[in-house]
Amino acid sequence: MLIRLLGALVVAALAIEANLWAQQRLELNDGDAHGDAPYLVEGGWTALFNGRDLAGWHGLGQPNEWLTARAIFWDRLLGPTRLAGLGGPGDRMLNGPHGRTVNLVTDQKFGDIELYLEFMLAKGSNSGV
Repeated sequence: MLIRLLGALVVAALAIEANLWAQQRLELNDGDAHGDAPYLVEGGWTALFNGRDLAGWHGLGQPNEWLTARAIFWDRLLGPTRLAGLGGPGDRMLNGPHGRTVNLVTDQKFGDIELYLEFMLAKGSNSGV
């Protein structure tokens, strides 16, 4: 299945707050990158993607062909404009089997936000972010 990836959103929240962890976060919150994504070392982040399915998301219009996958494949020599996904429940979001479907938005409403996002694009694609 060939797919273009509009966005692989990976955002998770820290679920358990402990005093010791809070003290460690204060030490790490010095403005320098320490290797991990902010949502892994700081509190206050809200997970937008559960890493299994598209619960909490909806497409703007029809047809909505967004899906999740366990892995993404890209062949830079034979198919640089296409991405393929290993289907099934997974922690990647794919923009339909042909890479062209409606915009995907969260069910939640937000004002100003800070977003941590990782994504991969096939050659010639537009992230739409």
